[in-house]
Amino acid sequence: MKMSSEALTVLEFCPEILRNGNYSSLMVMEVNLQSGYVFTEENFQEVDYSLNKGIKSIQLDHNQDRFVVYFENEVCFKLKALREYNVVNAKPGWVIMYALEKKDSKTVKSFIIDDSYS
Repeated sequence: MKMSSEALTVLEFCPEILRNGNYSSLMVMEVNLQSGYVFTEENFQEVDYSLNKGIKSIQLDHNQDRFVVYFENEVCFKLKALREYNVVNAKPGWVIMYALEKKDSKTVKSFIIDDSYS
């Protein structure tokens, strides 16, 4: 995770796919930001489909705090998160990843954006 300005954070994701079972390779990654942060709309233009041929679709929810990526192959991409306001005791962000056909088998990881040095 790199800080590029006081209120803007660049999050980099490189999910690995472990292929087990007889389901398709279409994977879903949901990235939910911690309290006080939103994704920038630039993310739609900046996710480079030509470099990440495995990315099939991206979605940003209406609150701009949840980003969903559908992909087939291992990919790396960056998302920009903007701190809209400081929140005391902020709820951490989290990432959920699963195969589209095996939603009952999910991997969940929480994270906190460390902007203490901004």
